[in-house]
Amino acid sequence: MRVSLVLLCVILFWGDSLSEECVRQLQEDVDFPGSDILQIFSPDVHHCQLACTKHHSCLFFTFVRPEWTRDKRQFYCYLKYTDSGKPTKVTSLSKVTSGYSLKSCKDISSQTCLPSVYKDVDFPGSDIEQILSPDVEHCQLACTQHHSCLFFTFLHPEWTRDKRQFYCYLKLTDSGQPTKITSLSEVTSGFSLRSCNNTSSQTCLSTVYKDVDFPGSDIQQILSPDVEHCQLACTQHPSCLFFTFVQPEWTRDKRQFYCYLKQTDSGKPTKITSLSEVTSGYSLKTCQDRSTQTCLSTVYKDVDFPGSDIQQILSADVEHCQLACTQHPSCLFFTFLHPEWTRDKRQFYCYLKQTDNGSPAKITSLSEVTSGFSLKTCKDGSSQTCLSTVYKDVDFPGSDIQQILSPDVEHCQLACTQHPSCLFFTFVRPEWTRDKRQFYCYLKHTASGIPTKITSLSEVTSGYSLKSCKDQSSQTCLSIVYKDVDFPGSDIHQILSPDVQHCQLACTQHPSCLFFTFVRPEWTRDKRQFFCYLKRTDTGMPTKITSLSEVTSGYSLKNCNNTSIQTCLPTVYKDVDFTGVDYAALFTADYQDCQESCTKDPGCQFFTFVDQDYPTSKYRNKCHLKHTRVFPSPPRVNRLNGVASGFSHRFCTGPNTDGKNCQYKIQADMDFPGNDFEPVPSPSPEYCHFLCTIHPRCTFYSYSRREMLCHLKHNKDERPFTSKQGMMSGTPTRFCETTNGDCVKTPYENIDFLASDRRFVLLDDPQACQETCTADPDCQFYTYVYTSFQGPTHRRRCYLKQVITVPLPPTVVAMRGVVSGFHQRGCQSGGEKTGVVG
Repeated sequence: MRVSLVLLCVILFWGDSLSEECVRQLQEDVDFPGSDILQIFSPDVHHCQLACTKHHSCLFFTFVRPEWTRDKRQFYCYLKYTDSGKPTKVTSLSKVTSGYSLKSCKDISSQTCLPSVYKDVDFPGSDIEQILSPDVEHCQLACTQHHSCLFFTFLHPEWTRDKRQFYCYLKLTDSGQPTKITSLSEVTSGFSLRSCNNTSSQTCLSTVYKDVDFPGSDIQQILSPDVEHCQLACTQHPSCLFFTFVQPEWTRDKRQFYCYLKQTDSGKPTKITSLSEVTSGYSLKTCQDRSTQTCLSTVYKDVDFPGSDIQQILSADVEHCQLACTQHPSCLFFTFLHPEWTRDKRQFYCYLKQTDNGSPAKITSLSEVTSGFSLKTCKDGSSQTCLSTVYKDVDFPGSDIQQILSPDVEHCQLACTQHPSCLFFTFVRPEWTRDKRQFYCYLKHTASGIPTKITSLSEVTSGYSLKSCKDQSSQTCLSIVYKDVDFPGSDIHQILSPDVQHCQLACTQHPSCLFFTFVRPEWTRDKRQFFCYLKRTDTGMPTKITSLSEVTSGYSLKNCNNTSIQTCLPTVYKDVDFTGVDYAALFTADYQDCQESCTKDPGCQFFTFVDQDYPTSKYRNKCHLKHTRVFPSPPRVNRLNGVASGFSHRFCTGPNTDGKNCQYKIQADMDFPGNDFEPVPSPSPEYCHFLCTIHPRCTFYSYSRREMLCHLKHNKDERPFTSKQGMMSGTPTRFCETTNGDCVKTPYENIDFLASDRRFVLLDDPQACQETCTADPDCQFYTYVYTSFQGPTHRRRCYLKQVITVPLPPTVVAMRGVVSGFHQRGCQSGGEKTGVVG
């Protein structure tokens, strides 16, 4: 009684808004007795609720579940109504479920579809037609397509009471509801899907039925390697409507791989039986996207298409054999012999085949072979022309046109792709022990484009050029680094780097560097930890490659798109010290605050933070801000008649270098002796003033006109001076008004910026040279050679130049209790959080 009162209170609470609110909740073991307006049969409570929703008067219902045992009212659905819209009574009653109409729900249209099928539920009687169906989905589709059928019952193949397995009974009543519903094992019932959205997609019967036979009604018998091919053949045949395929496991006779194409006037099998080792199905003619079905990309392992050969070639694997068949004008199918083939020496043989009807004349089981079909009918067959796969322990002997050194097989394949004649290659891996040819890359060519021989050989890898691949451009970028690989010799410069990424970036920015080797911090043979060797050869390739632990090698990223994003150095280095070049120090809570301080200070290039692991406690939390010159300055400046040099105007967004808007005075024939910390080649005293202004440690400077050298100096306490002819001295002007308009736009006549050439172009005047340099994201400064220059070879040349601008700590050492890193001014906002390298 108490439960009933609680339930009644719930209903009364809902009652005021029943006509307005959507109540989907079903109440199990709850009865709404009385108020019946109609009794129907429903296979489940959802169907009962839908019937109430569709009935013009029903507001709530009670459904008697199939497990009900008090009488024979299983599946009864009582539709109910009251003027108040509320049940007059609510009681507890096991094995019934009650609920409300969904009329007030916004999306009730979607509720009119009843796709569920009800296992072990029978809708007896009301039959309008009886057909054969291989499964319940086909039976439901047949009901959906029949103009009158509203519901159905299907007898499973497991049905044992008589011989009506696979029978599908299509049914109709005036009310649209079954007149009776009972429990019955080995049957399934359901409703038409006509009220469902997108029923058109249901007309496609792509399912195949294993161990089901459609006996008789044959119109043609062909051979197929699998059931998908048999179904496709039925789809493409003008008359075939369904089929039966005899699987390769069939043992009753020799009809393995037989595909029987079938037709009847009704479009349905006249008989359906259970039969092991066969599979049946329907044509895909009614499927919307049939075009994709014309592509037979599947290959069939341990299946042979004997005979019908039109050509025999060598292939490294079955994909290459299939591609060769696709590209051959006549080949329709193929058989490939695996490297494991042991019957004779035909490993890697690829047999291209053709018949008049396009199907194999015979199909048999044969181990260590794989067969398949041409991809000519596939939509995107063009993509199949790219052979990016490499073949481990496979050799393409002979046909060499060049031998180079490569750190790995990807580099070897790229070299083959970029070589004008190379079509395939073999790479000798570092684990090769037969001789000293580790890292050898053999570039190869034949007139046919196919290797003349293919053999198995351990510790080598072979492959093909990527010239036929659509996106070759991305292949020119070698961003991979090679751990425990050394490129010995060919050094052009040695710097210090905290990790291999910094070393690679420095190589990328150096005008001549093409590859590098970085000595990792765990190196123990000597004290060269953190050494970064920048390297170059005329060929662009290392002259030697060897295995060496504790080093990492790689290539410049000059050929990569969007190398500008590499200027961000987010990593911080634990237990690594960037010793020296401090210009300021402060105390911060942690290394993140220290890095933020460095980022916000325009003079800071990198930092070292003393953390809690440092042995001396009084230095903990100290943040050392550091600076080295990164503004792109020529490494050598020389007087030379007939040339003009200058800078890219991309740098004209910083402090003014001509001093037009800043009130300062350069003192002629005056020297500030001593206190030097960095000499910098400079084309003018004004440029020397600019270099001092942007360097946070510079307190004054002296410029030598004869040497064209700028001496940056530091002394906060005193500034000695003396008269000296040819010297120009001054002090920085960091806080004067800056301008973006007049940043060394006039070239320096008869001044040569030596070295650092990245490339040259032929132009008519220095103005065009300056504009070309400004437009080139890699050019920082330039030298132009006039037509009056004494050497005719160099006339009209505009030399575009570049130096390393990534911050370069002068010293990098391992030290416990510190964290070092770089400013984040070049990093994109919202990027990944800083990573810590231990």
